[in-house]
Amino acid sequence: MARIFISYRREDSQYQADRLRQTIAPFVTDPQTEIFVDVDNIPPGVDFVKFLDERVGQCEVLLALIGRGWLSATNPSTGMRRLDEPTDFVREEIAAALRRNIPVVPVLLDGAVMPNESDLPEDLKPLARRNGVDIDRQSFDIDAERMMEGLGFRKGSPAIATPPTEPVAKPKRGLLMAMLAAVVVAGAAFGLFASGLLDGLLATDRQAGEAAASATAASEAAETVADLPPQCANTDDLGMTWNFIDEHAQSGAQRLGCSGDCDAIRGNTSCSTPLPVLCLRAIGSQKPADLRTEGRFHGWAGGEARLSSPRAGCEFASIRDANAFCAAQFGESWRVASFHDGGGHSFWVESNIASDAKMWVHIRDQEDGTCWRNQ
Repeated sequence: MARIFISYRREDSQYQADRLRQTIAPFVTDPQTEIFVDVDNIPPGVDFVKFLDERVGQCEVLLALIGRGWLSATNPSTGMRRLDEPTDFVREEIAAALRRNIPVVPVLLDGAVMPNESDLPEDLKPLARRNGVDIDRQSFDIDAERMMEGLGFRKGSPAIATPPTEPVAKPKRGLLMAMLAAVVVAGAAFGLFASGLLDGLLATDRQAGEAAASATAASEAAETVADLPPQCANTDDLGMTWNFIDEHAQSGAQRLGCSGDCDAIRGNTSCSTPLPVLCLRAIGSQKPADLRTEGRFHGWAGGEARLSSPRAGCEFASIRDANAFCAAQFGESWRVASFHDGGGHSFWVESNIASDAKMWVHIRDQEDGTCWRNQ
């Protein structure tokens, strides 16, 4: 069985590894091809090192996720840099692939740079000469899909990866003009916006991705307004909405919460307004080691958050409806985020949410604070 092996360090890129697996899954439809992420695929009771070595030997390509803390991560028990420890699992995974001449793709996350040979132990020095790809938080899916296409995969295709002979470059004008077309299709109301945006779109891929996302969200919002259910007619109800507050530089975790015009008691946004729902998958994940939270509020939500497609808050009759909507959007383990998930008022979470986002959130002890019932 052929495998795509995702190598990552938990404290550096656990969230990105999970998201990458979800993003590239549509490219792997051959039942003989498996995406292998170590902690999820290792049977209990087996020799961890031997098992990993065998799996690396069976893979077609290894994706080495390198975040900004990958090179400098240290073992708190010994004070030694993890890469300098002969038994470091990440080192063993990558070294095993390099020894076997298996294609190793350095995946540079959120501005991380390629390590120099002088910064790597002897068995990892060849990694510095491998062609890498950049995956940025703001254009994650676009970058990941481009990487898979560069490796020879296509969505819905059973093709096995073939390493590129040339650097996997980010296409510029072609992709950007496609994104501009998406903006234009959103409607005549965006005409002035699209014409004024052309120069900015030609600047970077990130701007192109953001423009396409904005156009898609606006288009979905327009469709939602036209299809509002009867209970939304002439509603004067208000619901609480949250905003982006901050981002942790080292881990990329984001703080989302009740700020600005947010009113958790009476609500602050008309329930007929189409906005995304903040959905949460609380799995008890560990807080990044260098992320500091204070007091009993503004804590760590212990999972991953995503924004749904826009929906009017009045579309949901109860919290059960809102939870079911999140589960339908992202999977059965997802639910609507709550005001108290981090203790109250805000929480830190692994997410990739735009800084100008506004979103529906539940609050369990303020019936007038949400657009839907608590039961």
